[in-house]
Amino acid sequence: MDCCRYDTCPRWIGCVLVALPLLGFGGACAGSSVQRSTDSDTKVASQDDPSVRCTFESPLTPDVLGSPGKPIVSAINPNGDSELAWVMREMLTDLKQAKEAVEQKAALPRELVHPNRMRCSWPTDPGTRTVVFDVMAQGYVSQWEYLKTVPTTSHTDRVNAYNGVVTSCVGCHTQFCQGPIPMIESLKIGQ
Repeated sequence: MDCCRYDTCPRWIGCVLVALPLLGFGGACAGSSVQRSTDSDTKVASQDDPSVRCTFESPLTPDVLGSPGKPIVSAINPNGDSELAWVMREMLTDLKQAKEAVEQKAALPRELVHPNRMRCSWPTDPGTRTVVFDVMAQGYVSQWEYLKTVPTTSHTDRVNAYNGVVTSCVGCHTQFCQGPIPMIESLKIGQ
């Protein structure tokens, strides 16, 4: 997704990070390596490109926004989030919008962040990035991709596919970061 310009971003709110370099905080652009405007030695993550296919063994880019020592500050968490926590919040927004689309029998909106990015993001707890997390992330990506293939005319199938995405979230959060599970479960349709 090209979020380098506000007029090309499918959902402008997802492009907020593009404005951050102007404020000296860095920013991200799909498939590029953008430098922070106030610190030329600090790179910004470019792993939001869906073509990036990393595993739990792939090295992460150091010194990017959301990496250790460089938290992503937001209204939700003024102390800052890891890159993975930020990606999860974007995925939550995508999931809520997908729920609305499925309930309204409408087309799914384009995601803010490709879900595969969670495999390439700095976690809050370094112990999270394991083969178990990677396999569960792949399961989520597969569920999400399947949901995108189910026609809007197959409402029951779409609901089941959507609920499969939510179930994959809960399954992973059962192993890692249990706090959001009640909120995630509330996103199921017809439950």
